Amino acid sequence: MTDHTLPAQRRPAGRAGTAPPATAGAGSVTTMLALAARRAASSHCRFKMAAVLASGSRVLAVRTNVRRNSPKIDYRNATFHAEEAALRRVRHPVGAVAYVARVGHDLTPMLARPCPDCQRLLAEAGVTRAYYTVGPGEYGRLDLTPLGPPEGRIPSFRRRRAATGRPSTTA
Repeated sequence: MTDHTLPAQRRPAGRAGTAPPATAGAGSVTTMLALAARRAASSHCRFKMAAVLASGSRVLAVRTNVRRNSPKIDYRNATFHAEEAALRRVRHPVGAVAYVARVGHDLTPMLARPCPDCQRLLAEAGVTRAYYTVGPGEYGRLDLTPLGPPEGRIPSFRRRRAATGRPSTTA
């Protein structure tokens, strides 16, 4: 995890009305995190979060966390996380970058590091990096590495059949 400080907003030198030069790096990160923070403010969930998936300067998906059932029915699975909701909107996110933001009820940025399940989902989908808000004016970076299949995985019965056609009971 690397924490960065957002650069101060400065007016570009030059004539009035000219656009600032396009810069890669921190400027585009802050722009995408600002987009995620604006979208997070519209979330109806208790924790107002949003995720942006982008490839270069092209936005592939922007989603907030979404309710999927009543917390009275299933408290642990009451919402789709913003990262998961954004991944559901993109067909091939290989090489994309995720930007995750969380805002408080007073719309100040808060810590939005993706949870371990979302990190795994992003890495399996091919997302290479995730930027997230840490606090007002700060963001963090998370390099995602693709994960292999879990080591303790139970083999599928369809692949292991005995000569009788019944599922094998040995591992």
